[in-house]
Amino acid sequence: MPIQKRTVDIRSVLGTRAPELPRVPNAPLASGFSEGESVIKKRKKGEEEAEVAKKQQVAINTEPPAAKSSSKKGRNGRPVNEDDSVWKSKDVRGGQIADALGSALLLPKDMKNWKGNNSTQMIENLKRDSVVAVQGVFEAGYRLIEAERLLNESLAENDRLREVEKVASARIREVESQHKTAEEGLQKAECQLVEMSAKLERECERSSGFQAEIDKLKAELAEARQVSSNAENEAQATYDRGFADAAGSLRLQLRRECNIHFLKGWALALEQAAVDDESELYVLGRRYRPYDSGTPENLEETNVEVLGDCEAFDGPTAMENAEVFDHQERAQTEEVQDMEKGVSDKEDNVNVDD
Repeated sequence: MPIQKRTVDIRSVLGTRAPELPRVPNAPLASGFSEGESVIKKRKKGEEEAEVAKKQQVAINTEPPAAKSSSKKGRNGRPVNEDDSVWKSKDVRGGQIADALGSALLLPKDMKNWKGNNSTQMIENLKRDSVVAVQGVFEAGYRLIEAERLLNESLAENDRLREVEKVASARIREVESQHKTAEEGLQKAECQLVEMSAKLERECERSSGFQAEIDKLKAELAEARQVSSNAENEAQATYDRGFADAAGSLRLQLRRECNIHFLKGWALALEQAAVDDESELYVLGRRYRPYDSGTPENLEETNVEVLGDCEAFDGPTAMENAEVFDHQERAQTEEVQDMEKGVSDKEDNVNVDD
């Protein structure tokens, strides 16, 4: 925004109208002014005169100029009388201010001196006032330039602050959006947490039911294992008893068969050797048989009878009798094998049940 320059009219400030002054040709400025030294020296004096003028202006604005001249107060609060004067006072800025104040206050002494002044004194007063005025103009210009600089800096600072405000507003909106998104995510997470909690409770209840079923199945399994173990033990005991019985029976049968075949071979050998039937060698076969037990007396007697009968037959008949004994032996062996196979089948069935 550009600076609007203004001018100040001292007559409007004093609230009165100064008399028209005759035109005076422009006088050359003093050398001190051109150098700028006198202006700096008179600055303080001008400021003091301005303060006095302001005080007098306040006194002028508060009271009417002519009607109450006798009741006006001068400096230090005393009343103004006809002997008072502001002409060429050290506390006044110059003749122009004195003329304005004198015309405004209508002091008789000042008016008389004003009318008696010559042009030379007036010109000197005007020169002095011009220097002070120019100095004030320069000072005002400097202040104006400084104010303009400060204003430009303020405008630049305002622009920077506006940019910062825009960035901050955008950042605030972004943060608010993120906050809103975070709140929505939090609400969604809370809903999911509630759902997961309910699901967890259901799963816990379900797992409790499963645990009860598992405990029941474990009990049934333990019972089944106990039954299987009992059955296995019983089967093993049965197998052991059957095996022991079969082994004992087989042992007896083998001993008997060994004795039978020994006696058969003994008799056959004696027969082939053409030993007399009344010989004691046939009796020695019973004494030298492999096993003392397992051959019943009746079986030995039967064998003796069979051997005795064999003497009445020829060689082929004896061979047939040997084949009969072999057939009986194979039949007994197959019977023992069938018994062992039955015991093994029972054991396999017990293992399958386990």
